[in-house]
Amino acid sequence: MHSFMELARSRRSIRKYLPDPVGSEKLSRLLEAGALAPSGNNTQPWRFIVVQDRSMKERLYKVAGEQSWILEAPVTIAVVGDVSAKVKAPSGTEGKISVDDPKNRTALFKTIRDTTIAADHIVLAAQDEGLGTCWIALFEQQEIRPVLSVPESCYVVALITVGLPAESPKPKPRHRLQEIVFKDKYGLRFEEGGIECPAAKGEKA
Repeated sequence: MHSFMELARSRRSIRKYLPDPVGSEKLSRLLEAGALAPSGNNTQPWRFIVVQDRSMKERLYKVAGEQSWILEAPVTIAVVGDVSAKVKAPSGTEGKISVDDPKNRTALFKTIRDTTIAADHIVLAAQDEGLGTCWIALFEQQEIRPVLSVPESCYVVALITVGLPAESPKPKPRHRLQEIVFKDKYGLRFEEGGIECPAAKGEKA
């Protein structure tokens, strides 16, 4: 088992995969990691769609930027946020809640926030299992939602390709902590020596 910092530093976006299948036990651990994420008021708005069918991958490929690794990876996990976990349907609406309703704007933001945490749990759990992942968000809701048959209460946050990596990308530069860490309020930087600010290693998403 790796430490969290080891996982965070070693994770890369993998866009080339070996054809080997992802074992069911490993896949279950990834999904459990996502389900263990924190959420506001413990609403747990995330839903996971495990895509392994070739025809479904081809449909996702067409609506998600025609990125080849969607077809190559043995598994793609669609991470979906369900706004109905955050709001109750008003009376007389037959229980229908839509992410497109302006009244649900705040609930949608909260749903995306919480679901994103779950997605990151999956990515880091995959790294711990020796699997590669790539976070994909190059799609429009009106195109991808019908492909995945998600109801109108749901918002597709990300596609995560999963599989054994067939490449080892080098780490990309990160911002130094001096550039992104402030003291007490935005814009007020820590004085030199106030905190340790080593050059970070890893890859930008």
